[in-house]
Amino acid sequence: IAGLNFALDEQVQICRRKSFRHTRSLFHGAVFRNLLEKFYRGEADVAFNVAVTSPYLLSLQLISGKSSFVHHNVHIDVETGELIKIEDILDTKQKDLFKLLNLLNNNKNLDFSEGLPKEWYIKEDKIFFLENVCGKEEVSGFALGNLHKFIKVQKWISHKSD
Repeated sequence: IAGLNFALDEQVQICRRKSFRHTRSLFHGAVFRNLLEKFYRGEADVAFNVAVTSPYLLSLQLISGKSSFVHHNVHIDVETGELIKIEDILDTKQKDLFKLLNLLNNNKNLDFSEGLPKEWYIKEDKIFFLENVCGKEEVSGFALGNLHKFIKVQKWISHKSD
């Protein structure tokens, strides 16, 4: 935990952001508490990666597991310290979004007809969706340019990952 807090504090200082009280409290939430309990019991290793730092977005990826690993992604609006959900970035009320995702999808183990997976991340000019299907983490990526019609807030996606 100390290393995680140190690294997070370092990223906050590097990015010179306003308020991260919300961000620090994330590590005491149910998802992270569960990961840490498994770590303390020796049931899982836990690591994290600072995936994106930009003037508007901080994305952390937590990785947990022993022989297979689960990724949990956290996205933070650096101006407010609030969590960013996929519904904040893409207009999920437009049904054409799901049709387009299914059309462009190259991983047929994922189906976007019923909505988007909760896990996602942005890397450079692509957005990736992750979902656990039958015990295996499945991933599908899409060029953001193909989704331009559905992007609600451009500032969170117009960056290059560090």
